[in-house]
Amino acid sequence: MRGNPGHRPWSRALPFLGAPWRSSSALLTMALIAAAALCVIWQWAARSPLSSHGRIPRMVPPGARVLDVGAEGNYVGGLKEEGCRVVGVNDYSPPHYVTDLYSSYHVKDLDREAIPDQREVGMFDCIVLADLLEHLTAAPVLLSSARSLLSERGTLIASTGNVANWTVRLALLFGRFTYRQRGILDDGHVHLYTYRSFKRLLEGQMYRVCRTKVTPIPFELVAGRGSFARSFWKTMEHVYCGSAGLWPTLFAYQFILMATPAKGIRVRSDSFPESA
Repeated sequence: MRGNPGHRPWSRALPFLGAPWRSSSALLTMALIAAAALCVIWQWAARSPLSSHGRIPRMVPPGARVLDVGAEGNYVGGLKEEGCRVVGVNDYSPPHYVTDLYSSYHVKDLDREAIPDQREVGMFDCIVLADLLEHLTAAPVLLSSARSLLSERGTLIASTGNVANWTVRLALLFGRFTYRQRGILDDGHVHLYTYRSFKRLLEGQMYRVCRTKVTPIPFELVAGRGSFARSFWKTMEHVYCGSAGLWPTLFAYQFILMATPAKGIRVRSDSFPESA
């Protein structure tokens, strides 16, 4: 009796399973390839930070004149290595070892005085507002004053937490909306943004959003001090980052928007859609 002509034994469909020695050899080869791929991801994770403070310096053009608003010295070293000249502004004076990193440092009440005017600090190729706007009651005023300090081809880079992240949604499902000392629900935040509302904030002050990046949940913050644990959680960050890229409005931890002045017209830029 003939069998089903469409049926093939495993030994024919997958030749390496036909003999024990061939099966072992193939499985060993596959395991070595998987291990090599994991090592590559592991090493990449160790030297490729995905936080906003890690990504923003790579978005700034080399040799640019940069205004860091809310300056705390987090990424100035990387910018200076690229030949950038960085001016700092904040609403308090940090220690000297921080202010010394900047070519000049200015103390302003960012909610009342906005930022220094052109006569005081000049023009800039890039203005950075990293994790700042959510702390201000008058964010539109600061964004408007920043436009006047951008050169003709200047860019503004702003980042904020994603209040529509799945962790916040899940907590809400159980009736919890608890402010904490850090993170998306930092107790110092006076505004909370989704991707759409953050983009609308910039567009409302005549900016055109031209580039968007997302960051993953910082898993490495929960890692212990051991090198294995830290490397494992950094690797998980990169894996999670893939999910954030596929569904940013649900999985992104932060949004980083790059924008240019919209030349006096209101625009609605194209980017990934809001999922909820």
